[in-house]
Amino acid sequence: SFYFSTAGQAVSNKAGLCGSYVAAFLFYLFGSAAFLWIPFFLCAAYLLFFKKNMRSEFERLCAFIGVIVLSSVMMHMMRYDVLNLYPGGFVGMRITHVLQSVFDPFISHLFVYSMMLIFLVLCLQFSFIR
Repeated sequence: SFYFSTAGQAVSNKAGLCGSYVAAFLFYLFGSAAFLWIPFFLCAAYLLFFKKNMRSEFERLCAFIGVIVLSSVMMHMMRYDVLNLYPGGFVGMRITHVLQSVFDPFISHLFVYSMMLIFLVLCLQFSFIR
């Protein structure tokens, strides 16, 4: 991949050379939040194979993507990364810079946490209204 050079060594990624490039690109974009793409694709595969109507689950998948993006932003805001590579990735860095250029840091954090709560409610389909 383009993250690390392993001159003279074979690619040890289970998905091969293409998989190593995709993984490196996702880690560049999202940092450790890239790990959340695995449950996203597992959820999408489950919905595709076991559910009849994909239209009713569209908002859940969009909310899941929102959770991934906001996780990247939160990691950049807190300077936290599981692998200690690039907290939040490029996406987290850019969105954080835009938010902090528009709002002060407290309002930026409040906005991100509020949006994360909204996306989690949509993603997990919690209903507080009976």
